[in-house]
Amino acid sequence: MLGEALVVIDLQNGVCHKNNEDIYNFANIIAKVAARIKRYAAQGKPVVIVQHEDEDLVKGSIAWQLVPELELPDKVYFTNKKHANGFFHTNLNDLLIKLKISQLELCGAQTEYCVDATTKFAHGLGYKLLMSHGLTTTWDNQFMNAQQTIDFYENIWKTRFVSFID
Repeated sequence: MLGEALVVIDLQNGVCHKNNEDIYNFANIIAKVAARIKRYAAQGKPVVIVQHEDEDLVKGSIAWQLVPELELPDKVYFTNKKHANGFFHTNLNDLLIKLKISQLELCGAQTEYCVDATTKFAHGLGYKLLMSHGLTTTWDNQFMNAQQTIDFYENIWKTRFVSFID
């Protein structure tokens, strides 16, 4: 059996809440991600939290912190990034190698930025990737609404980069 970890990307206050609005499908995403976290923890599988850090998401600030609705198990691994790709100049790959992980389940925000970049880079590193439909989220943009963006990227990822497990 492959060593498997759940990687939760950028579910931070400053990513998920802007101008008193919540990112698309926020409550549903958080409930489903929380259920995935619980499942991994119950099975003794690692949960890795990736947090973005930049001039808007200053490390330690409220905007940088994870959304409080996300309950974490006692044992969780953290990595900070300054690029959309969760592997770029971070300890993520070293951590996964140390934990003997070869299969990742990915979820989080934002679909077209950090989730997409991390997905494609993880694939290039040889990780087997899993994902549940609708467990990434984003904001509406000038070209598509959030759901269209999610659908668009899930269509790109399926069979090319990830296996959907739902």
